[in-house]
Amino acid sequence: MFSTCPFETPLPLSDRERQSMRKLAQRCVNETLTDYEHVLASKSGLPSSTRWKPVKRKENVVVYQDLLALEEIKRRKRKARSLGDAVESSHVNDLARSVGPGVHRSSATTLDRAANAEPKEMPKMIWMGTVECELDDLMYGLVSESDEVTRINSSYSGNNVQDFATLATLENSTPSDPFHSLQLKWEVNSALTKAKPVWRCRDFVYMEATGVTTSRATGQRIGYQILHSLDVRGVPELPGRKLTRGKITIYQLFRQKSKGTVE
Repeated sequence: MFSTCPFETPLPLSDRERQSMRKLAQRCVNETLTDYEHVLASKSGLPSSTRWKPVKRKENVVVYQDLLALEEIKRRKRKARSLGDAVESSHVNDLARSVGPGVHRSSATTLDRAANAEPKEMPKMIWMGTVECELDDLMYGLVSESDEVTRINSSYSGNNVQDFATLATLENSTPSDPFHSLQLKWEVNSALTKAKPVWRCRDFVYMEATGVTTSRATGQRIGYQILHSLDVRGVPELPGRKLTRGKITIYQLFRQKSKGTVE
């Protein structure tokens, strides 16, 4: 796989943009860790059944859907119907599509306002389960050493990545902190075979942050990977390439649950 990225790399980012991206990454980690600690503190160690409904199970992983967000969608639909507001109706339909299977789609954050942006009320899903490995091994696998390595891995992993490039690297791993990174990336996903007649290829521009932190509640080491779409100056949409700009928001946390098992 050879990259055909049309954007300048490394992408020139202003000091303000870099600072906003760093603050956004830290905010995402802190808020996600707080939510996870609330789950761990519950008697069951699972998401609240009054808010989260299990909708899918595969091997050791269970997918939960946010019932409060679904209720918000219904409320907005009722409001749209009563007011006859076409703009609101269109927005609600976009929200409804994001609940379906596949990548979480949400409104992207504008980079120069990222640090203070308020999160959108969007449907959320939680994946929760275990994998047989050690935390350090899992984190090593998440940290991409180079674009070439990523493209090689994508060529045989079947993950539908058609093209890929690192647009900017703000922070990189070091011997003393081998899992830490903060990068801006561009990726093209090809359509699934069954969906090709109706599904255009999508490209994504997103921040990826990885690292290991410590739980304030338990003192455990927690690995993280944050993927969050950004609207970035100098990275316009590419309709000429028949690409639809997608949005992605995926926050992953990992902890060593027991020897040889990571949650």
